[in-house]
Amino acid sequence: MSAFDLQHENVEVVAVLEGVVETTGITMQARTSYVSEEILWGQRFVPTVSEEDGMYAVDYSKFGNTMKVPTPSCSAKKLDDVGGIARFKLHEGVTLRATVRRRRASVASRRSRMEK
Repeated sequence: MSAFDLQHENVEVVAVLEGVVETTGITMQARTSYVSEEILWGQRFVPTVSEEDGMYAVDYSKFGNTMKVPTPSCSAKKLDDVGGIARFKLHEGVTLRATVRRRRASVASRRSRMEK
């Protein structure tokens, strides 16, 4: 699937996170979904967890923020057909400078879709 396909197709990705609460041993599960308009091609979430002196800290203000990363706009199959990611990096003049994008979609609207 290419960036163009993602924007012009009716796509929904369902993500499920499952874990065990250490203190009780109870299994918990969180589920959400993303429709094509919410999927940002060529972007990734910024790190929210840091470690200093053996202590972990979470910066909640960064939740949902993304940054651009070098990403081909074609599908993985087409990229493989033309020589792979190394060739893309060579010909596209890839830079590793990141730009941050703040979250816009509300969590409430995402939850309402999941409940339907």
